[in-house]
Amino acid sequence: MAVETPQKSPSMDPKLAAALSWFFAPIGSLIFMLLDDFKKDEFIQYHAKLSLYYGIVNIVLPFCGFIFMFIPFLNILVGCLMWILLIGLFIGRIYYTVKAYNGEKPVVPVLSGFVK
Repeated sequence: MAVETPQKSPSMDPKLAAALSWFFAPIGSLIFMLLDDFKKDEFIQYHAKLSLYYGIVNIVLPFCGFIFMFIPFLNILVGCLMWILLIGLFIGRIYYTVKAYNGEKPVVPVLSGFVK
């Protein structure tokens, strides 16, 4: 007679894990994507993947703007636009963190299409 082992539930609330993956993206996203406790939870994986992509965008876009900083007369305009963009991305990160903690699956423009 085989003894059935009980399924181990995640050690953390899925909504909290999803919110933490947004708050600490992209490193937190990788942690929640790779830990065995959270691999089977679709909600956590959705938020972890989406926040990973969002975190990568947060890193790449400032470097793209930095390239244009060396063009005369454009550097002031690009500098101002980069500050506005970074503030918007930060507000977006807080917004999606709250959405994840409320148990919702938000749609992030452009990036949600990559998460399946």
